[in-house]
Amino acid sequence: MEAGLGRAEGGRFRLDATLLKLEKPFAGYGMTVEAVVAYRLTDAVTGTVVYETTLAPPATATFDDALDNNARLVVANERAVSANLRKLVEALYALPAVRRVKVFASRVARNCATSA
Repeated sequence: MEAGLGRAEGGRFRLDATLLKLEKPFAGYGMTVEAVVAYRLTDAVTGTVVYETTLAPPATATFDDALDNNARLVVANERAVSANLRKLVEALYALPAVRRVKVFASRVARNCATSA
């Protein structure tokens, strides 16, 4: 059974993500990067925005991760984006149950219908 989460068409909700800023140092022992991403979850049927937020958790890479400045910056960038996505998932799960039901009910119903 395929979830189809990567497809742009046919979903009940659309999640848009916009990278607003990638704050990164020029050089340093501990490279701390902040990826500022704006998220908007929209009901594809009604066009109503169900959830909207901007997240900017920092992430750091040190000499223990990479000796080269460029390699350390790549590690810090990847960690910052990963931390941002993790914060988004945490925020979605923290929504009140009523909003979560609206957001995820159609996916659950679709999965139940296909497995029956």
